[in-house]
Amino acid sequence: MTSTNKNFGAFKKIAAHLNRNRLGDLLTSSGKITREQLQDALSVQASTGSALGQVLKSQGLINNRTLRTVLVQQLAWRALAAACVFVVGFSTMGLSTQSARATSATLEGTAISKRSTPEDDDSIVKASLNRESPISKTAAFPKLFGTSETRSADISPFTKFTAVMARLNSKSAALPDKLKDLQGTSLEDKIEGVNAFYNKVRYIEDKNNYGVSDYWQTPAEFSSRGGDCEDFAIAKYAALKNLGVAEDQMRILILQDTWKGIPHAILIVYTDDGAKFLDNQYKTVKNVDGFTRYRPIYSINRTGWWRHIG
Repeated sequence: MTSTNKNFGAFKKIAAHLNRNRLGDLLTSSGKITREQLQDALSVQASTGSALGQVLKSQGLINNRTLRTVLVQQLAWRALAAACVFVVGFSTMGLSTQSARATSATLEGTAISKRSTPEDDDSIVKASLNRESPISKTAAFPKLFGTSETRSADISPFTKFTAVMARLNSKSAALPDKLKDLQGTSLEDKIEGVNAFYNKVRYIEDKNNYGVSDYWQTPAEFSSRGGDCEDFAIAKYAALKNLGVAEDQMRILILQDTWKGIPHAILIVYTDDGAKFLDNQYKTVKNVDGFTRYRPIYSINRTGWWRHIG
């Protein structure tokens, strides 16, 4: 085997090691977090747009020291890979133009792949190192779908939620005329009426509606264009707030639908008769107790957010 081939082989090994050692992989391989915890954090990351390191910190799974240690490991491997690229490039200057083009395409493809991976964006992770999200146990509400929960008051990482909440006003979240008759009725009548009203709106995925993978709509946008699961939950949340239901009595819950194997969003309302959920997949309001289809990931309202465990 020539020295050139050996150099290429060494680079391939390092490149493969880099691909295996993104932030999440390093943390799971070192036993800092479990694979299930990583998957839950990635789901939160997809919903919030936050860096993976920031999400894991806010969930209390890692601390600043652990995150810095992993980032140092990544930087060391990247430095080694850069040195290897230099050596390979210098030693193969005499290769044919075709071989050079193939090598360039391979390296460029690797770079593009790394840039497009959110959990590998170290600049975002480092920028969030000084943010502390205190998490404390809370027993104010009954368990959701058999899970325990921890609470944080810092909802700033959940940029899609905070953005749509900031856009709610008397016009974008006005109570529809057909729901005004629910004013002064019981909580049960309100949640049944709101659920039935909004479940008639057309379901449409964001990529077909807005040309993007995920867009959280105001109730006015949702009513005029249709929307997906979180849009149903947001509209119901806003309507019930207009009907006098306290926001700390409601949460938007992001969960895993174990039947379909996909993420899903519903609205939780806490009543004197236990926790209820309003869901575009069911015509009527359901009791949380005894319902086994859903596995909660996190829930949120304007007062805080909760990580669900179990």
